[in-house]
Amino acid sequence: MLELGCGCGYFAHQASELGCKIIALDYSKQALRYARKENPGIKGNRVNYILYDIQKPLPFSNNFFDAIVIEEALEHTRNAREVLLEAHRVLRKGGKIFISVPHDDISAGYHLTAMNKNSINSIFAGFKYKIKRPFLPLGTTYYIEVTKDENFNYK
Repeated sequence: MLELGCGCGYFAHQASELGCKIIALDYSKQALRYARKENPGIKGNRVNYILYDIQKPLPFSNNFFDAIVIEEALEHTRNAREVLLEAHRVLRKGGKIFISVPHDDISAGYHLTAMNKNSINSIFAGFKYKIKRPFLPLGTTYYIEVTKDENFNYK
C-alpha cells in the first residue's frame, strides 16, 4: 500500500497494525520525524516513511501497489489531476485509490486546489470513480474511491 501525504503517520501506523506493508510519502521533514518516532508501525511490519513531494513523478514502476490512500492531501497540491494520474499509474489492475478531501467551494490559505462538485468532476474526468458525501456527519468531506481501469487514456 502507498500513502501519499502521510503527515504524522497515523493512518500508515494503523494500516501496519492491520497487516499492510506500507510506504508513506510526505514532503515535511518535521511530520516524518514525528511519524517515525510515534507511528512506526508494528514490530516486523514497520512503515517505510520517505521524504518526497507527491507533486513530482512517483519513483515507483507501473502497476506496483495494490491500494493507495490520499487522505486530506490532494487539496494541498497545485495540480491534483497530475497527482491522481501518477497514483493511477503505479496502481495495479483492479486496485483502488481511497481519497478524502474537504468540501471547499474556493481554494484558500493552505488549500491550493478547491474541492467541490465542479473541480472534482474536472480532476477525476475519465477515471472510474465514485463520490460519497457526506463522509462525516456534517457533510464537510468527500470520500472518493477510484478503481484502476486498464482502458484509461493518460493523454
